[in-house]
Amino acid sequence: MSIRGLGEIAERVRRSTVLVQPGGRGSGSGVVWSDDGLIITNAHVARGPRAKISLWDGREFQAEVTARDSRRDLAALRISAIDLPAATSRDSSEVRAGEIALAVGNPFGFLGALTTGIVHAVGPLRGLGSRNWVQSDVRLAPGNSGGPLTDAQGRVIGINSMVAGRLALAIPSNDVRRFLQGQTGKNWLGVTLTPVRLPSASRQEIGLLVLGIEPSGPASLASLLPGDILLGSEKRTFRSPDDLADTLEENSARLLRLAFLRGDYTRVRKVSVQLRARSEQGGLHARGFEVVGSFAVLEDAADVFAEKDLDATLIDAGDASLEGLFEFLQETGVARGTPVILLLPGASPDVVSQALRLGVRGILPPSPGPEQLAAALEAVVRELVVLDSEAGSPIRPAAGRTAPADELTEPLTPREREVLGLLASGLGNKEIAAKLKISEHTAKFHVASILGKLGAASRAEAVSIGMRNGLILL
Repeated sequence: MSIRGLGEIAERVRRSTVLVQPGGRGSGSGVVWSDDGLIITNAHVARGPRAKISLWDGREFQAEVTARDSRRDLAALRISAIDLPAATSRDSSEVRAGEIALAVGNPFGFLGALTTGIVHAVGPLRGLGSRNWVQSDVRLAPGNSGGPLTDAQGRVIGINSMVAGRLALAIPSNDVRRFLQGQTGKNWLGVTLTPVRLPSASRQEIGLLVLGIEPSGPASLASLLPGDILLGSEKRTFRSPDDLADTLEENSARLLRLAFLRGDYTRVRKVSVQLRARSEQGGLHARGFEVVGSFAVLEDAADVFAEKDLDATLIDAGDASLEGLFEFLQETGVARGTPVILLLPGASPDVVSQALRLGVRGILPPSPGPEQLAAALEAVVRELVVLDSEAGSPIRPAAGRTAPADELTEPLTPREREVLGLLASGLGNKEIAAKLKISEHTAKFHVASILGKLGAASRAEAVSIGMRNGLILL
């Protein structure tokens, strides 16, 4: 294969190729896309919020990841530099099979390595969904990911991403332009993925390996971890990132149920993910809440409950066995030490009553909005009990019931029942005094009397006992 001026072309492409080191093990390549410091690489290379960039002349910079699109496997980084040797790009729709292709990257730490080949096709590849790839036979190795694939004139026609069989696959340059223009889906999961073949023990051939998780993103909050393999949703099996992207775009309810593998390829796990747009600032963050940990399996969180002083715990009980969940709460006593909110679909009166007896402070539907969830967390932190209207209305004495659930040492007076109802509404002593037109000292006396008669250690426990005994009607 003879290319006129190959040495000069290769040197020009090398100067616009950078080494990307995201931290930890492994590194990749990137392309200087504009002379003011814009770098393009793969999303699976720039896994975290920052990376170290090494230029051809030896200069090193700390880069910030400014955009990431896991569907296209693209990430944009920015460094503080000007007058950089930016690459030129070509319209990838004009690329034809049979053209000469050049790939430059940093395989196995060899900086600026060049390999050449022939373009075989531009389009979808069987087994990898509907997205287009620039398919060539250039030889790629670990470290080439994120580097440029160019034509014989050194114009970028794609960003090298992975190898499938004997073909090297590059993301078309037109996809890079669309990525930089912000043409991404509304819903955001916050993961970096790559297709992988699954062992024969699994029920399907291909899944999506999670390479990275964005902190505080929907996947992180749902307890997905790097190394998990996404199998699909309730509507489709995932064979390529496009399948996931289509699912995100079609999901208007913002709650996505995912099947995935973790460790054991014969056991399929399921998780519910609350989606949001990347630009959204959830109600939790707006109100000063910080998510300090999340777990897909409740038992895995036991040590965290014991070691950390948590303000509140949120448990999605959608797929859990209620018997197993209540047994866990009983054995660990978690709900006695930390306010717990259960996300529980269609809770019956008996289930709600049992949860409250175990110390649970809140029961909400499976997919509460950010503001509803934030308001509920604020309430349980203040030792209030929060129930969804669908769950709360059945908590009344059954017809013909003659005895309460808990034996009271002494019945409450009408005034004390009135005060108990105001406690359930979230009022403090001062507000109760003003509401009933009594002194604050008298309000405190009534509250103390209620706690004593109900055998409660706190206002929240008094409200819980009151609801179980039909003393409070919601």
